[in-house]
Amino acid sequence: MIVISDSNILFSALITPNGTIHSIIKAKKKFKIIALTYLLDELYEHFDDLLINTPFHTRSELNTQIKILKNLIEFVDIENISINNRQKAYYLVKDIDLDDLFFVALALHKNCKLWTTDSVLAKWVTQKRFYKNQYNFRAKKIGVPKVILAQANSFNNSNYTENATTNN
Repeated sequence: MIVISDSNILFSALITPNGTIHSIIKAKKKFKIIALTYLLDELYEHFDDLLINTPFHTRSELNTQIKILKNLIEFVDIENISINNRQKAYYLVKDIDLDDLFFVALALHKNCKLWTTDSVLAKWVTQKRFYKNQYNFRAKKIGVPKVILAQANSFNNSNYTENATTNN
């Protein structure tokens, strides 16, 4: 399954390196994670906060963990996203949080799912009839918490499917 990660996912993976989100990222055979390149800059902008809020106590340890994430995730530059997909994404997020615009645009661009723990974003774009499917993803084998995956390829809407997994 290919998913677009928002910033919350990367921060969660660092804050809880033995947690579920990090486990999903490491499951390269099941998931291909794609993120925006600027998220790496965002991680370094919050580097000191991450040192305080993660189990990594030295800059070297935290840098190593960021490098591990970099090797597990495919990064895409904003410039590679079409203007058309940016405009569609703007329509969807303009009333909630413009910081989410490029995550939604990348999901459109790659025609894949958006992985976010931001329930406001997931609910809003679903109400706008943008996502084909939305899943509350709970995989018992790896203990996945409530995570939103949304398909960004049509303007159809369907109800939540609890405890579902997909094999895209």
